[in-house]
Amino acid sequence: MPLPSPFPTLHPDMSSLFNELKRRNVVRVGVAYLVIGWVLAQVVDVIAEPLSLPDWFPTAVIVLLGVGFPIALILAWAFELTPEGLKRSDEVDPTQSITPRTGRKLNYVTAGALVVALGYIAWDATHEAAAALDPSVERSIAVLPFTDMSPAGDQAWFGDGVADAILHDLAQSDDLKVISRSSSFTFRDTVDIPTVAQALGARFVLEGSVMRAEDRVRVIAQLIDSQTDSHVWSETFNLDLDDIFAVQDEIAGEIAEALSVSLGAGERGGQPPPSLDTYDLILQARAAQTDRTGEGILRSVALLEEAVRSAPNSADALGELAMARLLPVYWARDTLPQQDYDAFHAGADSAASAALAINPTDVEALLAAGSILTLDYEFERAEELYLRALEVSPGSAVVFNWYGDLLQFWDRLEEAMTVETRAAELDPLQPANHMNLGNVYEEIGDDAAAAEAYRRSLELSPTLLFPRAGLMVSLYRQGALDEMVEVARGDPDPGLWPSHLRGARILRGLAGEDNSDARADLVAWAGEVDSSDPVRTHWVGRLLLLAGERDLWASLDSQWNGQPEPWGGWQIDTHPDTLAAHPGYAAYMRSPPRDKLIKARGHWEEE
Repeated sequence: MPLPSPFPTLHPDMSSLFNELKRRNVVRVGVAYLVIGWVLAQVVDVIAEPLSLPDWFPTAVIVLLGVGFPIALILAWAFELTPEGLKRSDEVDPTQSITPRTGRKLNYVTAGALVVALGYIAWDATHEAAAALDPSVERSIAVLPFTDMSPAGDQAWFGDGVADAILHDLAQSDDLKVISRSSSFTFRDTVDIPTVAQALGARFVLEGSVMRAEDRVRVIAQLIDSQTDSHVWSETFNLDLDDIFAVQDEIAGEIAEALSVSLGAGERGGQPPPSLDTYDLILQARAAQTDRTGEGILRSVALLEEAVRSAPNSADALGELAMARLLPVYWARDTLPQQDYDAFHAGADSAASAALAINPTDVEALLAAGSILTLDYEFERAEELYLRALEVSPGSAVVFNWYGDLLQFWDRLEEAMTVETRAAELDPLQPANHMNLGNVYEEIGDDAAAAEAYRRSLELSPTLLFPRAGLMVSLYRQGALDEMVEVARGDPDPGLWPSHLRGARILRGLAGEDNSDARADLVAWAGEVDSSDPVRTHWVGRLLLLAGERDLWASLDSQWNGQPEPWGGWQIDTHPDTLAAHPGYAAYMRSPPRDKLIKARGHWEEE
């Protein structure tokens, strides 16, 4: 006996198929299904990234919803919900049917889903357009390191590189304040975006993740407005690894469009991007030098030398190598033998020259070359290179930082203050920027502002010597001698307290009417130290200059530092006209190449 059909003949009282569809709530079920299905698809899209769902999951949900639609319509036609349960439609007497009541419930469900859908659409549209439409919104952004989602969890350096490249591109905008990597990357794996933005002084935050497996990579990026904690822009890219450079540029371009800012022409100078092998070496080298340890710097140099051997015509690799070779000159100069100093100095110079010959707009090469010229007292040529670097990357904190150093050496203090202030704004968690700003304030005689800048530097890095000594001297000049002693004892290394406290004791003595004992103690201390003790040599050098013992300082400094010393903020302080009264000091500073510094700063001009 054949089974009865679930699609019976239309009821004779019904005039059309459509009326029967409405009577059985098929139309209502279809509308409710579409609205609720759309809402579910949006929910899946929102939760996919936070829950690290696989790429296929959102697509699978949409496919299942599509397959389920005709099934839902068939079930609505063939079956009816009754007080006795679910029955076949042809088994229910139309006069006893409760489909009108069920239809009203479906209407309520559909209306509720529509309210949710329209609310989401309005919220999304408002927040997507807010940054682009409101000209009063500050255009400032911090780029966080992209989370490593690779199966082995060993690609953090690659995620950092992707984020760094995007940051580098954004820094080429004149209209956008871009927080430097050294500040924003301290918030690795941080999820509280408003707190991050407040600490960095940025309105917008870019976060994302990278999953690299063999020759494929997935990049997820999302731009968040910290004041509303809402998404301004987001995108997922699934691509071949070879396309990573294009995607980095695309992300930067889309962010610029979302924030209504323009990017510069770029610094590639028409050069193609490096090969993936070379790029991997560059990224690993950057990761190795992050903490500025001697071991990390040397590993970075070795990796970049390997990159240059494999790609001798890569301006990217050569520029990075120039910067890496320059790091020991700055970060290990107190312990670096003269032979090694000369080797790193020359190596940085040759790599920078080679990079600029290939690409005259390579920022790293411009910075390295400018720094080398600064060390050689070629201030005018150095300034030309720094200004070229700022044309290419006007939002680079590193360029402002190093250019500010040059202006300090050059005794252009008002300009130095402007430049160093900008460096501190772009890289607010970098203690060296606040230390440099403190140096400028100390040189112009604003001890209160110098103390504030030095305190901020110590908050960020309590172990730094220069800002601690600078803060103590600033407090001495303000007469805050008790606080000066507290700062001496605030060093986290108690082994350094004796040097700090001896410095404080001498400062106290120099502040008295009879300072002969303090001067005798200072001279005795100067005879006890050598270049192997950077803490004591720094203190003795500062105190000798502060006490006016410039001849003794010149004699000791020439012994302690075999290489030329351009650092002159507090060494050649605010009394250049008195320097000629100290023959030993004058002779020391007139000897090459230090004579270039004297000429550049306009001191001791010969008649």
